[in-house]
Amino acid sequence: MPAISVLMPVYNGSRWLESSIESILKQTLIDFELIIVNDGSTDLSLEIALSAQEQDSRVRVISLRENKGLSNALNLGLASAKGVWIARLDADDLSMPSRLKEQLSFLEDHPDVVLLGSGCSLVDEDDISISSYLYPFSHSSIYRRLIWTRSCFPHSSVIFKRDIALSLGGYSELFRRSQDIDLWLRFSEVGRLACIPKPLCSVRVHSSRLSSEDGGARQIVFSSLAILLHRVRLKYPDFVAVPSCLFESLYIRIASSAEVKALIWLLRLKSCLRGQFGRSTRAGNILSIPTGVILNFVIRVLVVPIELLLSRFLLFRQFIAFHPGS
Repeated sequence: MPAISVLMPVYNGSRWLESSIESILKQTLIDFELIIVNDGSTDLSLEIALSAQEQDSRVRVISLRENKGLSNALNLGLASAKGVWIARLDADDLSMPSRLKEQLSFLEDHPDVVLLGSGCSLVDEDDISISSYLYPFSHSSIYRRLIWTRSCFPHSSVIFKRDIALSLGGYSELFRRSQDIDLWLRFSEVGRLACIPKPLCSVRVHSSRLSSEDGGARQIVFSSLAILLHRVRLKYPDFVAVPSCLFESLYIRIASSAEVKALIWLLRLKSCLRGQFGRSTRAGNILSIPTGVILNFVIRVLVVPIELLLSRFLLFRQFIAFHPGS
């Protein structure tokens, strides 16, 4: 039995799949297996995965004939995994060579931690570095970020206990976005979360990324729904399973709220401002620098605080209106 099972679902990700696989196979820790779940790809993803399986006995491929969605693919891999720990990596992201070794060492030194993330670097479609992000180390700080819809460590940086994930029901297939946020919050109900304040993975930024679809609108709604259900479980411990009809009703109610519409507008504004900021700083002339400073000021001092206030008001209002028996 390997110490770690690395879980990598892929759907039409042949462009970067080989690089992602290579980043795992070149880990300084060798006690792992890599499970690639081909989710009905129509490109060369399956061929690339099978080639890796032939060349390295630590690679196992599970292939679906048709696309079933990310949560389903993750749960198939989770059920098939043999490792004590599950490490995640998306098929377009990269792991640093020492990632698994550093994370396993941390977990051995902190037996109360059930889920561990790390900082990350952002790279573009051509592997050019964009920026790096570090996140809080402590459970309380990570938890506060989760329940107030603030950014947390990426899915591709995470490692968690397989047995606990299975006992929690794995990834909820009701969530078509923010599956990770929902599972992290359920982990927080049974143990401690932690983060290594160091970039141990590279997250690729590109237009076809799942979270980039529809401008991130559904990401906002599903994240809000995950937080709402978490708070409901804390207040009503007997309320564990969520019927699909209730889930869809809550989704529609949140998606149609004025707060979400305003958050989507702010998200688009922030994206536009960041695009202008990037162009102004890349220009590199003295006239463009004040423009970049002003745009960054607008994002940090005006847009982000309003975004946080709207998120908190949305969650508060939805929780007050929620009744488990309805």
